[in-house]
Amino acid sequence: ILLTDNVQNTDEEAKSVKRILNTEDTEVILVTSAFHMPRAQKVFEAANIKVIPFAVDFQSSKKITFIDFIPSASALSGTSNFVREMIGRFYYSLKYYSK
Repeated sequence: ILLTDNVQNTDEEAKSVKRILNTEDTEVILVTSAFHMPRAQKVFEAANIKVIPFAVDFQSSKKITFIDFIPSASALSGTSNFVREMIGRFYYSLKYYSK
């Protein structure tokens, strides 16, 4: 088991993994949330790391009921996670794909 440096975000994680593997022909199994996978995969590929995506933590849908329209802390948390992910995707698309 190889451990990366203490990192703060996906970009730092990809760079830390690249330093550990220290080769040009690097391929890893990328395990992350299914929701986060598109961004994570792009960031790792921008660091010249070939990835085999292995998505986990799928968000499931359920039948909508009246109670689903009442504000709740979990709904606020879900909205916060969505907004953070969209901001992250936008940021990395500007950082790596506008070149």
